Amino acid sequence: MAVVLGELLVRWVLIWQTTPVVAVLCPPVFAVLGAAAAVSPAREALGDAAFSQLPPYRGRLPSLIALSVIGHVLALLGGLVLFFLVDTPVRFMLYALARGDLISAGVVAVGPLIEIAIGTLLVWVIPGIAVIRCVEGESLTVALRNALAVLFDTPRTVVVGMGFNGYLALVGGLLLVVFFQTNSNPVFGNLRYHYRIQSLFLTVLLGGVAVVVLGLGLAVSVSYFVSQVPPRPSPTPLPSTGRLLIAGVVVLSLAAGAGAIRASETRPLGTGTTPLPDDADRMYAAAVSNTFAGGYEHRAVTIEDGAGSNRLWQVDRRNRQVRYTWWEEGESRPTGVTDGSVSYATMGLYAPGSESPFRLGSWTVMEVREADIAPGYAAVDDERLSLANRRLAPIDAEGWTVIDRSAETVMLEIDLQRHLLRETYGYTDHDLQPVETGDGRTFVIVGSETGATVHVQETTVRVVVDRETGELRSGTQTVDVRIEHDAGETSTARTERHRRVVSHSFQTETDVTRPADLGPVRPGEWVWRLLAY
Repeated sequence: MAVVLGELLVRWVLIWQTTPVVAVLCPPVFAVLGAAAAVSPAREALGDAAFSQLPPYRGRLPSLIALSVIGHVLALLGGLVLFFLVDTPVRFMLYALARGDLISAGVVAVGPLIEIAIGTLLVWVIPGIAVIRCVEGESLTVALRNALAVLFDTPRTVVVGMGFNGYLALVGGLLLVVFFQTNSNPVFGNLRYHYRIQSLFLTVLLGGVAVVVLGLGLAVSVSYFVSQVPPRPSPTPLPSTGRLLIAGVVVLSLAAGAGAIRASETRPLGTGTTPLPDDADRMYAAAVSNTFAGGYEHRAVTIEDGAGSNRLWQVDRRNRQVRYTWWEEGESRPTGVTDGSVSYATMGLYAPGSESPFRLGSWTVMEVREADIAPGYAAVDDERLSLANRRLAPIDAEGWTVIDRSAETVMLEIDLQRHLLRETYGYTDHDLQPVETGDGRTFVIVGSETGATVHVQETTVRVVVDRETGELRSGTQTVDVRIEHDAGETSTARTERHRRVVSHSFQTETDVTRPADLGPVRPGEWVWRLLAY
């Protein structure tokens, strides 16, 4: 139990003070020393009297510590190879099935680390056998050699051992999921006053469960290996050098191929379009899906109360590059750029990698802004790039009607009164009380100090759909309201008129390139390009 507690505490401190990456890279010294201490009792339980009283650390402590480091390096390499060989085809298949949406920002950032950690734990079976050999008197190199021989002589032992380690990974992962899900539960989240006490209680409770369950699992795993590995065998011959070389070349070639696919951003992209249904609501949804399925350029020009502003979204899905440019009339054009390995904003619009424990460094660009080495493309805030934020109708909006149809296009229109009042001015259903004698377009603002009435003139969205491509060509969102304020003690009655028109244009396929200000691709970026596929 003390071994598991030590490992958990060390890794928790490393995550807290550094990054989760360091916690995975840290060798399991406590686990190795604990396993070494369990060898003699396990031999005694099996009746091996000659080896039952072996002092686990006498003269072997340096070798065991070295074995924990060397074994962890080898296990990390094996875990990385397993990650490439398993994760790459799975994600490739998801892209081929047009389900890349399942690969969320959290999966991109956390997934590789968890998968590599699990793979490392599975591969640790072989160095774990070497720990038993080392305790029983073999040198470090001989122990590693004989442990590798077990893989070829009795592969079933290694497979079952991987099952034990998989159990440890599964239990640890489930406990982490339960902890984070419970801490983010809205029922608990509402108890703000007791939040820290609740979090501390859950940490202690689940930590205690983890220590007990993982400790028992580690003890069973060590006992199994001791029972399967005979004490101090004569050196076991390894397969011929040629067979080992061929096996190594095949595995490394497959891993290198998977790495090349990831680094080059090679993935299948859906080219087919959803046919346009006759129903207007479904037609709009299909047009939106077709437009944003691949690379696209979306420009929105806003004229509000006489002032103008521009927004330009460019999304290159093939290379996973996003460029977002915005500017007011007569102003400069600050830009935010992000891809699979770096995030950069010329005026701090967003930097998804900042404050992230998964960023692998940062540097200053143009002496004023910071670029973060992090998987920015996946971490771009979905709400920032949502249709509502872009002043277009949501994809699931209902109530569309066809107001014009030609051989080339279809024009759709919808009245989104409540939605647009909320998105434009922040008025919710609780803020606006309909006037009973009105036509459903006149509201009293609830909570107004002097009393105010909103008269809705227009809240419509129109879009033009290309019948051949099934994509959006253009769109217009219009919000026109008149607000009448009653006279108060310190104010006079007044009327405000607000009108905003957002004109949209769409173009599919765009090529977003890396800004020259970022300079050459840095080593940390290549790491994320390999991981964030």
